[in-house]
Amino acid sequence: MTAPSWRHPFRRLHHRGVEKKLAPAVVQAADDLGVPLDTVRIRAALTYEPAGPGVFALPAMLIIGLCSVLAAYNKSGCTPGGRLTPEQGACAPRATIGFGMLGIAGFILLVVAAATVTSVREGQSINPTYRPLYQAFDLLRAAADLTGSDPAGRYSDTVALSRKAVELRQPLRVAINHTTATFGTGKELKATTNRHIERVEAALGRAADDLLVDRRAAARKLGVLAASISNNLAHDRFTDLLPEDALPPAAALEPDRLDGSRLMKACRLAGILVFALAAALGRSGVEAVILVPAAIAIWPVFSFLLLGHRHGLAEATRLIRSIRSLLPGNTVPPGP
Repeated sequence: MTAPSWRHPFRRLHHRGVEKKLAPAVVQAADDLGVPLDTVRIRAALTYEPAGPGVFALPAMLIIGLCSVLAAYNKSGCTPGGRLTPEQGACAPRATIGFGMLGIAGFILLVVAAATVTSVREGQSINPTYRPLYQAFDLLRAAADLTGSDPAGRYSDTVALSRKAVELRQPLRVAINHTTATFGTGKELKATTNRHIERVEAALGRAADDLLVDRRAAARKLGVLAASISNNLAHDRFTDLLPEDALPPAAALEPDRLDGSRLMKACRLAGILVFALAAALGRSGVEAVILVPAAIAIWPVFSFLLLGHRHGLAEATRLIRSIRSLLPGNTVPPGP
């Protein structure tokens, strides 16, 4: 048996906010573009989720910290030799300090309550995985408006639509990364989702670039992409947000970026090893005058050894020579 609706004012407020964002504008936009939108599943994804006790952790820590500072500040003034001397006045009464602490706690809790009500009213009290749905709704609505407008309409509408396509990309990546983190730290899962998100971002970027060529066709394509992302995200298809025929081919990493990635990993790990070694030697009594030059000299050696261990001596030598060729005063060719 379900509880009466009057027991859940936040839930009613939340779903009222969701309906303002979803219907009728988004549903009408999908109809205008002729794309299917699974509103039943989308509404289920946007179901209200109450905030857990963790939402009060930061305010509680802030209240405790500020009240502790206030108490310590008053105590230091009452101590001879502290901020106050006996000639300067008496300490604040305990009641005054107590009211001050209550005022601090009340103000912080009032701010938290206002932020919570605002979040509920805006329909944000949902699973973080589905928050990009709101950016997809904005993109879908703007695409439908531009598709149905006069071809000689304003240029600002085109710019606004392109901006909404960009605004969808980052929340989508954050939400998917948050979702994959809940399944553990499997490298293969993260790599698969990241590759798919990169292709989704590229598809949105290409469609937005086409706005300069054919505004109506590109706007309709962006609307179709937004509807597809909304449906698949609501169905938890995190590695199939867009169909394969709508995705560009996965771009291979450019050679210079691949070399830079390998060098950065080796230099970072070598720096950690050198720092740990220097810290151990420093605790054993070795002077800093010797440690600092030795660390600077050993760091590239460690980097070369790590590169050789991972990619072979020939590849390590090529990478080191390519870096030396970029330094001023060096004429060493990068080599094959």
